Amino acid sequence: MNYVKVKAHKGNYLWKQLTPQVRAAIREGYVLSVDPSVGSVRAGYEGGSLPGYATYVAGQLTDRGVITVPPVRSLQARLWEIGRALREDFPSPPGMKVTLIIEDVPLKRWSKGRGGMMFGSIRQQASLHKAIGAVLASVRCDYIISVQPVTWHKVVPGDYVKADDNDAMAMAEVIHQYISAMDAVKEIKRRKRGSAL
Repeated sequence: MNYVKVKAHKGNYLWKQLTPQVRAAIREGYVLSVDPSVGSVRAGYEGGSLPGYATYVAGQLTDRGVITVPPVRSLQARLWEIGRALREDFPSPPGMKVTLIIEDVPLKRWSKGRGGMMFGSIRQQASLHKAIGAVLASVRCDYIISVQPVTWHKVVPGDYVKADDNDAMAMAEVIHQYISAMDAVKEIKRRKRGSAL
């Protein structure tokens, strides 16, 4: 996918999360990016949703897809299934730092975004926040990066196809773009110091 380049703003919430240790873990370790969902009753159909994921090892995409959640089960059973799948189906490579990228959904109503359908129902938001909680409680990781929808929507191209795994990849893409921008700033500062000597 040809993502749109975003400008990394020094001092914003992502910049602050991406400490040197976190950047090293993302470059050299295992990354699990999750687009949260409780698995809506209409999952698999127009407007349905499942938890999407993308995994990376040493900065390279290794897998992507959705976590299948039976939609006919209760919300609590679906949350349990999400937790079970994350604990059992996503083992991190031994000896690697693990970073979780998760969507940081604001507690407010919002409208249709550039990347696709957005919703504003309090019930839907409550379920989504429960899904985020299930992910956070289930993934054993060294670092957690939260990405707001308004941020990752900036990288999706005009022909973007809304899909749960595509959303997880877009969240990881914005993190990779920020890391590249931070590396470029660091290199410029290094060159300036070198030329001043």
